Amino acid sequence: MSKKVVVYSKPNCKNCLLTKNWLTGNGTEFDTVDIMEDKSAIDYIKGLGFLGVPVTVIEGQEPFDGFKPELLNEYLGK
Repeated sequence: MSKKVVVYSKPNCKNCLLTKNWLTGNGTEFDTVDIMEDKSAIDYIKGLGFLGVPVTVIEGQEPFDGFKPELLNEYLGK
């Protein structure tokens, strides 16, 4: 059973694109929330303690910011 993955991102964000490309390249389905379109998402990621994007939320794991392939590998068992 796959874990639910959500990437909070914004347009023209290099690390956001790297994260989404990594997930796609590794066959991981994920949802994307554009914080520029969904203003409540900004409050949500700030509530998690983050001030920048991407913020990746993986079911059952601690959310993290930035492009961190080592955490993606660990959390998703790739």
